[in-house]
Amino acid sequence: MISSDSNGKKSTGMIKIETERLILKKLKRNDMQALILGIGEWEVAKWLSNVPHPYTENDAEDWLGIVAHQELNLNIFEHNALVGGIGLEINDHGCWELGYWLDRQHWQRGYAVEAAKGLLDYAAKELSIEKIEASHMKGNDASARVLKKLGFKAKGIGKVYSVARKEKVPCKTLVLEL
Repeated sequence: MISSDSNGKKSTGMIKIETERLILKKLKRNDMQALILGIGEWEVAKWLSNVPHPYTENDAEDWLGIVAHQELNLNIFEHNALVGGIGLEINDHGCWELGYWLDRQHWQRGYAVEAAKGLLDYAAKELSIEKIEASHMKGNDASARVLKKLGFKAKGIGKVYSVARKEKVPCKTLVLEL
């Protein structure tokens, strides 16, 4: 189910996508501590390119300011509890790129695939997006499996700078035609 504002128009910050078990919606200030705890754990942060470690309250404040203006940068909730984040944004090549993370306590439950399917369905139907890229760092086998289940196909290999690791790390880029 996709929600919009009270006039029936889709508007910035009002997207709400419901899947079988999850709700994808904007992060709010009262979610900050859950964000800091979830994304701030090393086992999560080390697989994300733009997430510092340790992750501080200032980092969370900065993130809230950034995502407030990005319509497709949402978070994943289960029973009103923050369990992760997911988003689509235009990358340096002018292509839409999928990114996501899950709180470690919620790994291996199929949430990343379920949330991504919800967002990708929205992108295809509501925004007519036809192609999406995604990438994962070498060694992140769980993310590789998620992208494979979603139908992404290999595009290339490169390197990405990891803020948490403070170094460039090998990554694999994939593409999905919607």
